This record gives sequence, C-alpha cells and structure tokens, in this order.
Amino acid sequence: MLAVAPAVVLFAGRDADIAFGPQTDFYGQLVILRLDQRYGDRPLYVPYGHLSAIYVREGEHVDTGQPLGAVGMTGIAMGPHLHLEVRLGANDYESTRNPGLWLEPLPGHGTLAGRLLDAEGRTLPEASVLIYSGGDEEHLWRVVTVYADDPGLHPDDRWGENFLLADVPAGRYRLAAQVDGRVVSQQAVVEEGQTTFVDLTLRRE
Repeated sequence: MLAVAPAVVLFAGRDADIAFGPQTDFYGQLVILRLDQRYGDRPLYVPYGHLSAIYVREGEHVDTGQPLGAVGMTGIAMGPHLHLEVRLGANDYESTRNPGLWLEPLPGHGTLAGRLLDAEGRTLPEASVLIYSGGDEEHLWRVVTVYADDPGLHPDDRWGENFLLADVPAGRYRLAAQVDGRVVSQQAVVEEGQTTFVDLTLRRE
C-alpha cells in the first residue's frame, strides 16, 4: 500500500478512540495523509483503512510510492482489502469524495461516471445501473448501485456524479436502468486514460 502523492502523515494508528468514520473502530488500523497539493484553496486528505500493519509515523513526510502499510481487514471489513478515500476541504466523513475520479486509470482502461436522474433532473438514490459490454444488451458486464443517501460519500464538485466505475477496459458499452417500471439506456465509449460521463434521465410517464 503506497502513498498516492507527497504528503504529511496526519494520523497513523487505530480509530478505537477517535471516530474518523461513522463510528469508532470503523476503519481499524488506518493512515491518513494530508497531501502537499491542494485543490484550489482547500486541503486534500487521503485515508487508508483496514490495515494489518502500519509502516509510518504521525508527522512524517512521505513521497509518492512510499510504503505506508499492509492491506488487512481490521475494523469493519468482510475480508482483506484497502479502503481508500479522498476528503476535500476537511478531514471528516462528510467531506468524502469517490477516489475513482482522482486516480489515474490502469493502462488500457478509463473511468466511467454519470448521473441517474428523474424527469425533473433530480438524482435517484439507491437504484442500479446495468452496464453491458460491446454496446449491446446481451453481455451484462457489471451492475453498479448509485450513491445512497449517505453522508460518507458526496458527488464531485465539478462532475456531480451519482455512480462511478474506475479502471473500466477501453471500449463500447451500453448503460441501462429501470426505475418504477420505466427504462432508460445510453451508449458510451470509454477511452484509455479518460473519464466518460453519461446522463441517464428517465422520461415522464
């Protein structure tokens, strides 16, 4: 598990006494970086959660690619994985953004983001978007759930997305959703190293 950018280690330890998430001991062992880079005039924080080991100390300055710890399943975790966030403006749960829009995709991959909206342009929480590969509706590739009404994840300030998939293989896709019996679909082409944005808007009955 490596540092995403030059930063200062703001916290390195277990969240048993301090609630960095919705409750204490949510992330277990974690490292929180305050990046040297800012977004406009706002600071950027990157938490790494559920670690099995921590290799850095609070106050230490780290460089891009420096090891911070080892992947684990401490805190509330169903299995070993890295929980990575981007927090914009403040180091709190309510300032979390989806890191998929902040990380460079793998070679040959891009990012697919969008909004599922009702006929009045309002976002639809907790619906599912079906993603078919090849641009048809025969090869279901992935199902993604739009953001819930959760204070722990907010749309990006510029994109305003309510669903996102990172590291999508470049190619043609069809996105579809069904809400209250109404169906909407849209073609999308994902290009290497780029973010493709799709609006799925339900028509009035």
